[in-house]
Amino acid sequence: MIDEIQDIYKKYRHKGILIDTNILILWVVGTVNRERISQFNRTKTLG
Repeated sequence: MIDEIQDIYKKYRHKGILIDTNILILWVVGTVNRERISQFNRTKTLG
């Protein structure tokens, strides 16, 4: 996972890149454990 991020960074660092950190955090959480997405504070459904 870290290697993928580093590859993307190396590919686009000269062009400039804007990263939505909310989406990045969601992707990281989902990559580690997909079931945690529903338990993650920012994606938890208000009941």
